[in-house]
Amino acid sequence: MSCSDGLPGEVCAVLWTQGCPLRCPWCHNPETRDPNGGKEADVETILRDVEKYAVYLDALIVSGGEPLLQPCEELKALARGARDLGLKVVLDTSGFPPDRLGKVISSFDRVALDLKAPLRDDEYMEATGGGMTASDFLKAARIVRRQCDLELRITVHPWLDDVPKVVEAVRKASPDVVVVQRYVGDKDVGIDPEELAERLRESCDNVVVRV
Repeated sequence: MSCSDGLPGEVCAVLWTQGCPLRCPWCHNPETRDPNGGKEADVETILRDVEKYAVYLDALIVSGGEPLLQPCEELKALARGARDLGLKVVLDTSGFPPDRLGKVISSFDRVALDLKAPLRDDEYMEATGGGMTASDFLKAARIVRRQCDLELRITVHPWLDDVPKVVEAVRKASPDVVVVQRYVGDKDVGIDPEELAERLRESCDNVVVRV
């Protein structure tokens, strides 16, 4: 259970899936990258665990790693089961690969899409370890906007230090809500999260800073 992984006021259960194709230098949970890590669990077992606490919950967040590496049918079955328990279902994802996102998006109520870098293909490739382009991100954002709410998550890390480029990226993504997250690490960060949030409020009404 978590009161910090969702939007303000939400109490969530968080499911951490194993495996990620990206290699973002600032990743705060690199232990989830290896697809051979973690443990296998079937959807029914996961839902039984969630059901024990469902009366206290608002949402189930499926995170990772990268959830889109999981089988699409099982992701959809998990989302349907959580909805049957009366919960909203949130997909926390890089959006990569976007084609797989398109196959599961109808099962989710909200997608929390990570903005990794300014929307230039070379910068985005560098920020994701060569795994994802800015075009991939924009395709994912378009897929989400067509079917459910788009939450854009921005971790203010040392590779994302140009405020005008961040503001431009947010305008292109056109999210329903932006969550600015503080970087946890040993490198200097050139952007203050509160100052960035103020700039972003010029183009998005709903901006949250997560400490």
